[in-house]
This record gives sequence, C-alpha cells and structure tokens, in this order.
Amino acid sequence: MNRMDRQPWRETVTTREVETRLAIVEALGRRAQQWDLFGLERSDRHDVAAQVVPEALRLLAYAQVVLPVVDADDSPREGANATCADIVYFTLLEIERMRASFDALDPALPSWRVVQMCDRMRGQLIGASSALHQALCRQAGLTGPDPVRAIELARGLKLRDRYAEFRDQLALVKEAAGDDLLERLRLAAVTVAILIDSAEYHDMRVGDRVLVTQLQHGIVDWLGSPDQDRRIAARLWSDLVTFVQLSQAISQRAVLQEHDRDNPADSEPACGPRRARAASREGLAAAMAPSVACSVV
Repeated sequence: MNRMDRQPWRETVTTREVETRLAIVEALGRRAQQWDLFGLERSDRHDVAAQVVPEALRLLAYAQVVLPVVDADDSPREGANATCADIVYFTLLEIERMRASFDALDPALPSWRVVQMCDRMRGQLIGASSALHQALCRQAGLTGPDPVRAIELARGLKLRDRYAEFRDQLALVKEAAGDDLLERLRLAAVTVAILIDSAEYHDMRVGDRVLVTQLQHGIVDWLGSPDQDRRIAARLWSDLVTFVQLSQAISQRAVLQEHDRDNPADSEPACGPRRARAASREGLAAAMAPSVACSVV
C-alpha cells in the first residue's frame, strides 16, 4: 500500500472507533504472545517445516489483514511521536520481508534456526502491537493499560533478574573454585541446571536456550571424559562468561528501556546479587547432587 493513498486522521474519530482499534491491536499482540514456541527448537526439521512454518505464515497473514484497519493517519513522524500510519506501514513492510524469508527457507537449515526466525517474528508483532496501542491512545488523548505490554514487561523483569542471579552464582563459583577448572565446571554444572530448571527459562529467546543447552552438554561431556583436557575446560568456562555478557543485553529490550527510564532505581536487578551472595560456598557445593549436575535437556 502506498503511504500517499491513506486517509488522514479524522478529528471526529469517536471513542468507540478508537476502542475498536485498540481491541484489534490487543488481539494481534495476544495471538502472537500465545504462540508457544518452547521446546520446538529440539524438533525434527521436517516437523518444523510441516507445522511451525505454516503457523508463522498464518500469523503473518492475520496481521496483514487486521493492521490496515488500525491505520488512520498519514502524517509521518519518528521516534516517540510515530503515528499509527507509520507503525502500520513499516510493520507491513517487515511482514513482507519475513514472508519472503520463509518462502526462501533452505530445507537443510537446522530446526532451531527456523524456530528462532519465528521467535523473532513473534517479538516484532508483539512490539508493533504495543507501539500501536501507545500511538492510538496518544492521538486520541486517551489513557489506559496495555495488557500485552504488561505481560512482556513482567516476563522481561523476571528473566533479567534470573540472568543477574546466574551471573552472581557464577562469580561465587569462580571465587570458591579458584583456578581448579574441574571444581569450577562441577559447580558451574549446578548453576546451569538451576537456570534450565527455572520458570524463566521458558521465556528465554530461542537462540539463548540453544546456547545454554549446548553449554550444558559440553560441561557434562567434559566431566565424564577420562582425559578432561584443560584447554577444553578453559574454553567451556570462557563460553559461560561470554553467555553471561550477552545476557545483559536483555536490558536493551524496548519494554525494559521504557521501564528503566520511568523507574531508574529498578534498572539494575537487585535481588540476584542479594540472593546469590546470601548462599555460602558450602551451600553451593552441597547443592551439587549427581542427579542435578548430570541432567541434560
């Protein structure tokens, strides 16, 4: 659709019309939120191609149908002043790009990469839903809660806190084990298992879940290896540290950035350091039972 073909925002748009558009936007966001991709990264790639990709295309088709209904403004702006028309226009462009990517999928692409594409698509539609909710309310002079954004914020805060706790647990591991790589990885196996067993693991991005499970496999394999090459152990520890560094990028999510601007005291997760450092070195070591340390997802 050409941007010049759109009708300008009418000054006489009624509250009911705005509420209808808000309901459409919320329905899109909820549908994207409710599409549960957890665990599908471990599925056979043929199953992913036959079941997951068609669902992705159905969601994109649904968005293409409902988004133009929300489009009601033709005055382009940027940033915080973006109008509904701007958001709809660029979201529809992105949808076309995503559809083309799915149409051109390499059949040999690992299943987790395909599910990762779906996860990113899902996130973009949720983000568009929240942006449209804000724009509609702003242009109509209304205020009201955005339930889709509220769910994303709650999940993001809990996951950020879990990452902070994981980071501080690994710091305790390093402090307790020192240069003993065997002890480091034995204790690190506990921290990784705790992360995977947490409720927040469900809300991690697909690529992050894949990385964590790969790290767990690598650590457990090394612990069970007869030679236990120190070079491999050092690389595994380095990979854990790299994951911790990458996990801090969660604060760059738009919903968390907005939250942190409004609540600067909450921008640094507090309960992770307090909770992790409250555990003694002996308590961390005692937590490592074979049934936990050697479990592999």
